[in-house]
Amino acid sequence: MKSNQLSTQVDIEAIGAPVSIVRVEPGDRFVGGAVNRHARDYYRVTSDWWIGRNLEEYEGLSEVLVQALKRSARNYRRCVRARFQLCTETRIDFADGNCKWARHTFVPIFTDQEVRQIMVTSIEITELKESQRQLEDAMTRMLSGLVTICSCCKNIRGDEQQWHSIEKFAAKRMGFHQFSHGLCPACFDKEMQVFGSDP
Repeated sequence: MKSNQLSTQVDIEAIGAPVSIVRVEPGDRFVGGAVNRHARDYYRVTSDWWIGRNLEEYEGLSEVLVQALKRSARNYRRCVRARFQLCTETRIDFADGNCKWARHTFVPIFTDQEVRQIMVTSIEITELKESQRQLEDAMTRMLSGLVTICSCCKNIRGDEQQWHSIEKFAAKRMGFHQFSHGLCPACFDKEMQVFGSDP
């Protein structure tokens, strides 16, 4: 019976994120149970393709899809063995060459003390991964060589042998464009002494 409802009567269509249900059948067989519209759009599958499908049957599928299904099957097994939810991050490659990153949460659903279903929710983290990559690149560039800093004024000598304020250097090398300024406790005490605020 094709249904988009769990046995616990949770309507996954009402959930505003990709959600799929995997049935755990005897012999640790994993079968597609239900898939909401967000998951159908995100993973580019249809309900007919997912529901009732043996998720470890790979004949006729692209290599990219086979690898994704095998990775998922490993996570289903880990969830069943642990009897507790687990989270993973995966890169999803599509046949058209595009890719997405997603964070998946696998939640076991119990019937009579046995894991009978797994609810998988996904959140796209492609932008987060891209931001992390850009930050790592910036840090690598920043740390890739010695940086000469003036011991007096704290200006930094750049690649072109000219001196720059730390703000200009960081904006140019790391892409930072906004800064906040303050005083550390030692400088604050020193400044207060200059203004005669010290008793």
